Amino acid sequence: MPKGHRQFIIGLLLGLAGTSCDQDTRRAGSSSMVPEPRPVAEILQIEDETQFAIALSNLVFAREAAVGYAQLSIPERVVFCVDGLEREVNNGGFAQFFENSAGDHALDTIDGLRALGAPKLAALVTEAVRMFPQGRPATDRERRQRQLDQLDQAARDRLDQLDTAFYQSPENLAALERAYVRAHQDQFRMP
Repeated sequence: MPKGHRQFIIGLLLGLAGTSCDQDTRRAGSSSMVPEPRPVAEILQIEDETQFAIALSNLVFAREAAVGYAQLSIPERVVFCVDGLEREVNNGGFAQFFENSAGDHALDTIDGLRALGAPKLAALVTEAVRMFPQGRPATDRERRQRQLDQLDQAARDRLDQLDTAFYQSPENLAALERAYVRAHQDQFRMP
């Protein structure tokens, strides 16, 4: 299933389950919005790619909500960042990624993609990051939104081109993520 379609389906399923696909809403909402997370060993048994992605996302987002980003293990951060990137770009492009809280961790997202073995996607995010002053988007969301608003038309056009390249990437994030999680499953904890 193409990446964009998978994320649309994930968003749709989360919406039907009463769960928001936007991590900002998850943080602001009650814990009843997020389905009960499952242990990583159980998640790895899920064969369906979409259901696997939903369950893994539920686990890392619940853990981040419970302990904060800084307390996540490195593998949990990798999944948290890559999930945020994929969800935001597939739903609204790189502009949406940078507008929302997923963009708070743009530089960690690049490292996460490299850790997964997705160098082409890491290069796309690196190029998107370079559109910002000093090649570093602010980690503060409001400041980063102002930076984004100040991008010239050439930079905005390039972000649109990067969106297209992202959608057409041959790197299968779901397969890469599954292999990465399997190799680091002892570092995924329940909230």
